[in-house]
Amino acid sequence: MAESRIKDENYYQISGFMVNRLGLKGVALSVYAIIYGFTQDGENEFTGSLQYLCDFCGGVSKPTIINALKDLVKRGYIIRREEIINGVQFNRYKVNLPLLKNFNGGVQNSNNGVVKNSKRGSKETLPNNISDNKPFNNKDINNNAQTAFETLWELYPRKVGKQKAFKAFQKAIKSGVSYETIKSGIEAYNKHIEANNIKPEYIKHGSTWFNGECWHDEYKSNSSQQQNNNFVPTGGVNI
Repeated sequence: MAESRIKDENYYQISGFMVNRLGLKGVALSVYAIIYGFTQDGENEFTGSLQYLCDFCGGVSKPTIINALKDLVKRGYIIRREEIINGVQFNRYKVNLPLLKNFNGGVQNSNNGVVKNSKRGSKETLPNNISDNKPFNNKDINNNAQTAFETLWELYPRKVGKQKAFKAFQKAIKSGVSYETIKSGIEAYNKHIEANNIKPEYIKHGSTWFNGECWHDEYKSNSSQQQNNNFVPTGGVNI
């Protein structure tokens, strides 16, 4: 049996909001809690290995961890950053702090312990950086535009022309367009694509969508097609 990367003194904390407000459970809940522990200060990134997460989640497989990470990124709960080192791609992750400010009541401060003594090193305890109950506003975005944009970019279905899209995003925010308006526009476009079975090659490039201020568009779904689709029960996300 391979030696675990987890030391006896290592631990992580699962907070109530992760279950009650984010609706997380199972492996996705554990993965989110671990990443939250490393990155809740708004400065650090989780740079640990897949095997580290496998060990800390009870020995689950790497594909299970990968699926959990993809799900968390898709839902906007964490942000992924790709880094190339010596021709090898590494994924870095951090919790999407601005998103947490959108929940009613915010997330209260917590000075309890989080992941400690990691090989890649986080602070021994990281105070919760979400201390106010105000919604995520444009002033906040101007101070951290890249983070806010990365959250939206993860949601967008065709990731082409990122730099041009980012410039258009900055311009929109400065002109008074809200983060929520853009986010809602992307979500509406995603639903439009799915409902009308739009082929990938006909989905607008990210740069085109942002430059065209397409969050103002009204998207119509093929209602008859939706009614004929198989029923999908509501509930938690299967991991």
